[in-house]
Amino acid sequence: MLKICDEFATEFDMKFNSSKSVVMRTGDRYKVKCGPLMLAGCKLQFVQSLKYLAVQFVASKKLECLVDNVRLKFYRSFV
Repeated sequence: MLKICDEFATEFDMKFNSSKSVVMRTGDRYKVKCGPLMLAGCKLQFVQSLKYLAVQFVASKKLECLVDNVRLKFYRSFV
């Protein structure tokens, strides 16, 4: 899938910023090591958590979302 995306980007003169792209695994085998994934000729970094649109996602058997920080900022705005 990454190879298809990379070929599409090359064909349409687009570039991925592989230094900002990461991989997070979830599911029963989330702790199992796997081979390197390449995007734009660079290896993607495997992470245990990532932040997307102010919500933090954590690698585990089920997809976990941590919204405590967002909730804290929301209630802090009323003080």
